Amino acid sequence: MRSRSKRLKKQQETYLTKRFWIGFFFFLFINLTLAFPFFFSISPFGKYYGIEEDFLAPDLLVMNGRGERISLSSLNADFYFFYFGYLDCETLCPLHMGQLYQISGKIPKGEGAFVYVSLAPRRDSEDKVLKYVSGLGKDFFAIREDLEKTREISRKFKVFNEDESLDQFDHTDSIFLADKDLRVRLRYLTAHSKTEKIIEDLENLRKTYRN
Repeated sequence: MRSRSKRLKKQQETYLTKRFWIGFFFFLFINLTLAFPFFFSISPFGKYYGIEEDFLAPDLLVMNGRGERISLSSLNADFYFFYFGYLDCETLCPLHMGQLYQISGKIPKGEGAFVYVSLAPRRDSEDKVLKYVSGLGKDFFAIREDLEKTREISRKFKVFNEDESLDQFDHTDSIFLADKDLRVRLRYLTAHSKTEKIIEDLENLRKTYRN
């Protein structure tokens, strides 16, 4: 009986060890897969610093700082930046909206349109959102829709987020850059992006407009 018990115990330990390593390598594979686009984006062989995308952003209605609703295309901007977040965020959202504010100060006025998309419409009241974008400048706009429409827009940009009922919730943390035709061309993993490199990408995109 003892030898059988030892044998069963050894088999169980072997099984648990195998499960551990299978789980470890699966976790490693998933994370390397997600990280690969970022490493490619900073490669000296890439055309742009950002991760290349290719999909058309919907011509949505945005609010300016005066509360007027206008279509994105009517802004006639050369570049459109999109960031998805929520006003109560205490970590990354204010940092990266701040980065967009820096970019807006480094390009001619009216050349870029900077769009904040609220992921928490039940918490981000219209008054709060308007006060927020008006404080950033005339080139900043907001999209605040009902929950169903917000999810529809998020799916288009492949943005995911936890339930907004949480005090602080996780969400896809990326800045999206669209060209003058509202085609999303680049995405930046904002935890790693550098403002000066994004400005260089704008210069490279401008060259494609002239061709």
